[in-house]
Amino acid sequence: MSDNDCVEKNKMIFEKLANKMIELISFEESCFNEWRTKVELPGCGKTYRIEFERTTLLVLKHNLQGEELELFMKIYKNTISQNIDKEIIKTLNEYKILRRILELGYVNENAKILKSESPDFILKSNTEKIGVEITEIITESDAVYRKAIFKLDEFNKDVDRIKSEIIDKYPKKGKGISVECIDVADEKILITSPSKGLVSINSKRDKYVEQILNKFNKYNEKFDIYDKNIILANPGDIISLTECWEFEEVADNFFKRLGTEDVEKDIQIVILADIQHNKKLFVIDTKKRDRYLI
Repeated sequence: MSDNDCVEKNKMIFEKLANKMIELISFEESCFNEWRTKVELPGCGKTYRIEFERTTLLVLKHNLQGEELELFMKIYKNTISQNIDKEIIKTLNEYKILRRILELGYVNENAKILKSESPDFILKSNTEKIGVEITEIITESDAVYRKAIFKLDEFNKDVDRIKSEIIDKYPKKGKGISVECIDVADEKILITSPSKGLVSINSKRDKYVEQILNKFNKYNEKFDIYDKNIILANPGDIISLTECWEFEEVADNFFKRLGTEDVEKDIQIVILADIQHNKKLFVIDTKKRDRYLI
């Protein structure tokens, strides 16, 4: 079989693999260690095997190499965008956020996880029942940055076209977006980022605190039936909170705005963090009025 024939055969195999993975999506009650699922199909010269999570569609392990992997991931992304509706995508993303507190051991990984409406998840173990409400904390500049990232593939990494599109759509905020092309190991890499003057750091933290406090007040009354309650806050983008002192200021600001009234329920705000490229959790314990990093 020629190389071209092999590539064409692999395209069909990879499409079948991607569709099999989508067919296996499941949000039924399960433990974190039960999410892992495997698919395999014979391909050109070997059997392709992929291990992934049926709740997040995250690929965990595979035996694809080089161009095989590049081709599969392109087909995989296209298959997801074309064959999965927005509500399922939303649920997959919520599970991805939830898995951070599971993989970092913040809650018992053997707890049974049930998807619900309000709160978003219920975690049940032999000793406790935990309600988890997920919220995204995002500023206008974060949103514009995300829109710019989405345009990279759509415009085939055409720097000038991306700049023009972003500025046309966001006349004020878009001008703060910087798009440039650099060479890394002979490959063209696009860097898309907001200018530092786009929004002040203090303003960004204030907006985060406001969003967290709104979620806290909204769900405070609904948390009566759980032993522990978690508001899981996801800053989402790399231009969010990245330094310990930033989280400290968010906590100080939150407690200041919360006031002096005691919080009777066990409600913990957990913010996803990336400190020096390491995954961390910043926890605000509203009942004990404490904060710590995991």
